[in-house]
Amino acid sequence: MNQWDEEALREINSLEAARLAIRGALATIRDMQDLNARAKAETRDEAAKRKLAEAKAAELVEQVEQWRRQGEAWEKEREERDQNEARWREAARLEVRAEERTRIEEGRALMEAELARLQAELQQMAGSYQRRCESQAAALESFKKTLERREVELLAARRRSEELSRSLELDAQTIESQRRHIRRLEEAAGPGPGAPSS
Repeated sequence: MNQWDEEALREINSLEAARLAIRGALATIRDMQDLNARAKAETRDEAAKRKLAEAKAAELVEQVEQWRRQGEAWEKEREERDQNEARWREAARLEVRAEERTRIEEGRALMEAELARLQAELQQMAGSYQRRCESQAAALESFKKTLERREVELLAARRRSEELSRSLELDAQTIESQRRHIRRLEEAAGPGPGAPSS
C-alpha cells in the first residue's frame, strides 16, 4: 500500500472515528437532554407534589384550626350549658324549697285552723256538757225536792189516814158501846105495852 493510501486510510479511519465520536456525543447529548427533561419533569413533579403537599398541609392546618375553633366553641357552649344547668338546678332547688315552704305554711295554717275549730268545738261541747250537767243537776235537785215533798205529803197523808183510821175505829167502838148500852137498857126496861112477845 502506498503512502497516499495509508494517509487516506488514516483519514478515513479518522473520519469514522470522528463520526463515531460525533454519534457518541450526539447520543450522549440526547441522553443528557432526556435526563435533563426527566429531571425537569421530576422537578416539576416534585414542585407540584410539594405545592400539593403544601396545599394539603395548609388545608390540614386550616382544618385543624377549624377543629380547634370548633372545639373551643363547643367547650364554651358546654361551659355555658353547664352554667345554665347549674343556674337552672339552683333555681329549681330554690323553687322546690319555696313550694315546700309554701306547702308547710299552708299545712301549718290548715292545722292551726283545724286546731282552733276543734278547740272551739271542744269548748262548745264542754259548755253544752256543763249546761246539760247543770240542767240535769237542777232537774235532779228538783226531782229530789219533789220526792221529798211527795214523801212529806205521803207521810202526812199516812198520818191523816192513821188518825182517820183510829178516829173511825174509836167511832166504831163508841157506836158499838152505845149499841150494847142501849141493848142493856132495853133489856133492863123489859118489854113495853104493845111490844110483841118473843
